[in-house]
Amino acid sequence: MEIAKIPANWTENPLPRQAEREDFKSSQFELCFEKLLECTEDSRKTEELRQTPSMAAKAFSELTEGYGLNPHGILRNARLPLTVPYEGVIEIQDIPFMSLCEHMFLPFYGKAQIRYQPGQYLAGAGAFESLIKAYAHRLQLQENLTAQVADTCFGILEPKWVQVQMEATHTCMKGQRLKTEVTRSLNNS
Repeated sequence: MEIAKIPANWTENPLPRQAEREDFKSSQFELCFEKLLECTEDSRKTEELRQTPSMAAKAFSELTEGYGLNPHGILRNARLPLTVPYEGVIEIQDIPFMSLCEHMFLPFYGKAQIRYQPGQYLAGAGAFESLIKAYAHRLQLQENLTAQVADTCFGILEPKWVQVQMEATHTCMKGQRLKTEVTRSLNNS
C-alpha cells in the first residue's frame, strides 16, 4: 500500500470532515508504522506485533491531536473578566504535559508552572491544562512550547506579566546520541 497525502481542500473547512480526516490520518499512520516495523527486520509474526501498527497509530494520533485544536480559542472561551482590583499573583503548579520532539519523534514530558498577575482577565486551572495540551500535542521543541504558552496567556488574558516554566525529561537525550543520564531541561518564558 502507498501512503497518501491529505487533500489540500480539507484544510479549508475542517469541521464537517473532522471524523473523516481523523480516520484517514489514522489509517495513514498505521501504514507508516507497518513500514517502520518492516524496517526493523523483526521476523516474529506474533499477534502482539500484528497489533503494533494499529496501537502505535492510535498513540501517535493522540500525541499529535493538538494540530486540530485552537489554543487561543481554548483560553479565550475560558477567560473571566476581573471585576475587582487584584494585585496578587496567581500560580498554577504541576500541570502535566507530554510532547513529541520534532527532531526525533521521541517523547519529552514533565510539568509546567504558570504565574501571572491579572490585568483584565482570569482563567481557571483547567483552561491552562487544556492550553498546554493543545500546544504540547504537536511536534515540538520545549523552548517553543514554553514561549507559545506564555505568548498566548499574555495575548488573551492581558495580564500585567506572565511567567511560564516547563521542566521536562527528554527521552531523545537519554536514548539517542548523548547517552547521558542528564535528561531534564528547564525553560522559562
